[in-house]
Amino acid sequence: MNKNIILSNQNLTFIKPKQNEDKKSYYKKSFNKKNRHYVSLKRFFQKQKQGNYTLVTSVKRDEIDMCYLPYENNGNLHLINDETNNNKNFNTLKLEFFNYPNKIVKIGFVYNSDYENKIYKTYQYQNKNWVEIPTIDEYKF
Repeated sequence: MNKNIILSNQNLTFIKPKQNEDKKSYYKKSFNKKNRHYVSLKRFFQKQKQGNYTLVTSVKRDEIDMCYLPYENNGNLHLINDETNNNKNFNTLKLEFFNYPNKIVKIGFVYNSDYENKIYKTYQYQNKNWVEIPTIDEYKF
């Protein structure tokens, strides 16, 4: 991809489905911050390029440091989200992953926070390959 990749949640909180509940019922669970996978992932992102994010609202202006995976290694990345005039110097893609029984994974793609036009893709792991299957209402959020 010819894009810089930035995690919006740099606290690295993950969502895991509860196995003994109905398919549509999920709960949020953070991995233990001492978990070796969590620690490894966090260290990896902390070694990446540093940039900053500015959020401007009618009430305040926040400056936040961030880590990102750079497409090009030149310059520091500075993202600006000015909500007072609906102006951004970046686009967003949000991916939502949910696991279902029988090795089924559903992914929701949300471009620029346009939830009305969310795109769904559903995959099932079959014979050591991920195969796209029809997304039925049962798998929609």
